[in-house]
Amino acid sequence: MNSPCINCAVSAQCQPFGNEFTGADGVFFKEMRVRKAGTLIPQHSHAYDHTSYLVSGAVEVEGERYDAPAPIYIPANQKHTFLTLVDDTFVLCVHNVSRTGRVEVVEENNPYKGGV
Repeated sequence: MNSPCINCAVSAQCQPFGNEFTGADGVFFKEMRVRKAGTLIPQHSHAYDHTSYLVSGAVEVEGERYDAPAPIYIPANQKHTFLTLVDDTFVLCVHNVSRTGRVEVVEENNPYKGGV
């Protein structure tokens, strides 16, 4: 599925989406390609540990800076937000969805989707 974010030309507008697919052994991949520095990927948490891989660019996740290439380990139930620090940042989120067949979001705080 490819559903680009229309408002991402203005920083911190919405979560950008790229392609999503599930591969072998229930491993789910989601591309987040962000054109502008200062874009906020809203706070959320998942029911399980997972890894995001910073392919290009730089992000801040919960106060820690990551420069590509870099894996970003996120423990289960940890609320996390990504803030892009440079233009043309590419983050690949990787989830094991073999348990339920879907990405399990525990909590989402997205003011752009009517969240709190």
